[in-house]
Amino acid sequence: MKIFAYCGKLFEGATRAATGVIPMTCPPTDYKSFDISWLEGNDLIYFDLHGDPRGDHWYDLSLSDGIILPIKTIALRDYQIRQADLSGTVVYATSCYLSDEDSPMLDALLYAGARYVIGGESKNWAGAKMMMGATRLGYLFRRYLEKQQEPLRALALAKRKLKFEKSESNLTLDDTLAFRAYQRVKNG
Repeated sequence: MKIFAYCGKLFEGATRAATGVIPMTCPPTDYKSFDISWLEGNDLIYFDLHGDPRGDHWYDLSLSDGIILPIKTIALRDYQIRQADLSGTVVYATSCYLSDEDSPMLDALLYAGARYVIGGESKNWAGAKMMMGATRLGYLFRRYLEKQQEPLRALALAKRKLKFEKSESNLTLDDTLAFRAYQRVKNG
């Protein structure tokens, strides 16, 4: 299975554990240097970046040395995703607000032809240094996909396993179990 992962620098360790691949990170990569062709031809794309309500981009949020204010680095924009051919690709995103109503990022992924986009509404809880919440669900989801499970079945099995592991707080568990799969609505 071919996997591409893109995450905020802080999430690199958890993303690598969840996906089994070395992720592209923001920084140093940002939307200006991101080659959209990296998304094409993958079976699974995994995103672990920050998102805002109705946001048209995902970003990394980090603290600079000696500066208290966070630095926001834009990682990827919706118009870039719309240029990719994601036909047949499954996308998993821990990004906050992905599946809220009026989500430009979800719309872009579906427009680009993703087979399924899996994510959650509002704030999503995931681990930075270790897998928890949405990151743990992403790991389990990937493992079931690798065992040749169909994406919807893989998601259901991953949620079930996470629910019975009882290693999550109620806050992260409730949030993560609300993740859903989205598909493009076909006209006619």
